Amino acid sequence: MQMSSWIARLRERTSGYQVEGAASLAEVERKPPKRDTLFVTLLARKAAGGPRMGASRQRADYLVGVTIALSNFRDARGEGAADDLETAIGQVMAALLGWAPPGGQGQAASVQGGLTAFAGGRIFWTEQFTAPGWIGQA
Repeated sequence: MQMSSWIARLRERTSGYQVEGAASLAEVERKPPKRDTLFVTLLARKAAGGPRMGASRQRADYLVGVTIALSNFRDARGEGAADDLETAIGQVMAALLGWAPPGGQGQAASVQGGLTAFAGGRIFWTEQFTAPGWIGQA
């Protein structure tokens, strides 16, 4: 499953955010972006059942993270950031829930979301999605 298709989907279906891939969340937190950004990261892949005799591919569940990096702190308690975060989460959900990634085996579903970090004057929130796909060659 190609992360480039997830990035393209978010670029097409969200507005007001830069969308990029990231090798790791630690990399994103270490070097915070200058703009509000959505980062797509492959978090894990878990094989689902064994391959059939002579098969060159196997079904797998992919866990993909979309980290939302926002900088809008309009007040000391962060209420403005909370509103902006809800807007961003809504756009990400609308773009990905029920979407079938190309080359996959079904639709993307939400797993969970949570606060990842505060760094460089930014809040980082990661939404996790799972999507069935394949390991190996078709």
